[in-house]
Amino acid sequence: LRFYNQPTNFLPESITTLTRLTSLDVSFNEIESLPRNLSILMNIRILNFESNMVGLLPDVIYRMTNLTTLNIGDCSLSTLSDDLSSLNN
Repeated sequence: LRFYNQPTNFLPESITTLTRLTSLDVSFNEIESLPRNLSILMNIRILNFESNMVGLLPDVIYRMTNLTTLNIGDCSLSTLSDDLSSLNN
């Protein structure tokens, strides 16, 4: 699903109903936070949050066991959790 370069600052919770989603590109928006139940999307392999206003990655990201690509470049992240190393792929 590509939802990039849109004038939005949030990702709707309803995105988590797309349980077969394997790729999510929300780059070049102004998203400030991510849904807490994002880990429901267990089939996600590619997450692209490049160039957003996300200040903190929710812990659920680290439970996405099929994730192979996580692009968080040019975000407003203040810190990265040590749990980032738990992403195996």
